[in-house]
Amino acid sequence: MHILIIEIALTGHHSIYLEKITELYLEQEGVVTVVVSFKEKEHPVLTRLSEQFCERFNVILLNETDCLQAMQSKIGDVGREINAWRVFQKTCKTINANKKVALVLLPYADYCLNAIGLLGSPFGDIAWSGICMRPTFHFKACGVIAPTPAILHVKRLLFMRLLHIKTLKNLFTIDELLAGYIHDVQPTLADKLTYLPDPAEPALTFVTAELRQRYNIPKNAKVILIYGAIDERKGIFNLLDTLEACPELEDWHTLVVGRQSKSVREKFTTTRWHKLMQTNRIHVMDEFVSDIVEHHVLAMCDVVWVAYIGHYVMSGVIVRAGMYCKPVIACDEGLIGWYAQRKKVGVAICPNKSMKIEDALKLFGNAEMCKKIGANSYKIFSDNSWLKFNKTLINDCINNY
Repeated sequence: MHILIIEIALTGHHSIYLEKITELYLEQEGVVTVVVSFKEKEHPVLTRLSEQFCERFNVILLNETDCLQAMQSKIGDVGREINAWRVFQKTCKTINANKKVALVLLPYADYCLNAIGLLGSPFGDIAWSGICMRPTFHFKACGVIAPTPAILHVKRLLFMRLLHIKTLKNLFTIDELLAGYIHDVQPTLADKLTYLPDPAEPALTFVTAELRQRYNIPKNAKVILIYGAIDERKGIFNLLDTLEACPELEDWHTLVVGRQSKSVREKFTTTRWHKLMQTNRIHVMDEFVSDIVEHHVLAMCDVVWVAYIGHYVMSGVIVRAGMYCKPVIACDEGLIGWYAQRKKVGVAICPNKSMKIEDALKLFGNAEMCKKIGANSYKIFSDNSWLKFNKTLINDCINNY
């Protein structure tokens, strides 16, 4: 079976989802064509898959014009989604003409989710499926703190229209609240939307002292991890400013792991956090790290920072933290805030308020508190495995094809 997977940007959720989903279908002896941005041609995920699966794995690079069209528009989000819909339509037609496509899969359907609801499937009569991560029209009804989206009722209507599309095999969501909401308000459409828990690898066993020695972190330090695509919306500079200003937090070290944006990289070259740098309390890995390094940094930290700014949807980082029994310092808004407050996986703060950050760090300076909340985080997320994720995709996208 020839499956077409379209994914433009390989950052954050995108790269790991592309890798795992592609690998899953290739292991089912299928043939996979992946469409990505021309900028990603040397991405390590694509290189590894090409080496492992050879002729059964094909990569098509979108040219710069198509990438720009799919990712931006002069008339905002509506125009961008329609542009992405058109690029996806053109891409699918071209690939299908050369080799018949049995199924199109969008690991990140949100590129044109509303446009699909408005215009129908861009893939003609080809069956398709996708994973959505960004709908927020249900948040207010579900008690999630977030801005009310513009034209909320229109977005809700478009989502319902999308679920009615006959060629849609199944739409998956990593938001358990969305799946529950649809089940409650539109039960006849509930079988078209499947909750797919955001997955993470199970924890590995390490000796923390040995890891810290390897990474030049003091054995008795308190370590807070910031992990993933490192840009300013992560709230990292609010955390560093607090650590710099508060003498009572001198035992805390910051571990910043992940590829940095240009603006973040430039700020790290300044002397803004002179005290932290002088005492070697900022530890940086500005790179796309391997799986084993991900396990290392999660194992040797005490707390994970997810107090992001303007981020209202799910984060795979809180799931990874849960696998390692680590509590989180979370933003008080969106799904991250909902998990912190309702599921008790950490402490929710306003990341723009230094006093709140200071209070949270002082709370987690207590090892017993870290252990207690971390244990609850593990209880909440320990079932979010890639094995469960893969079984759901196989059952709903392959076995039922």
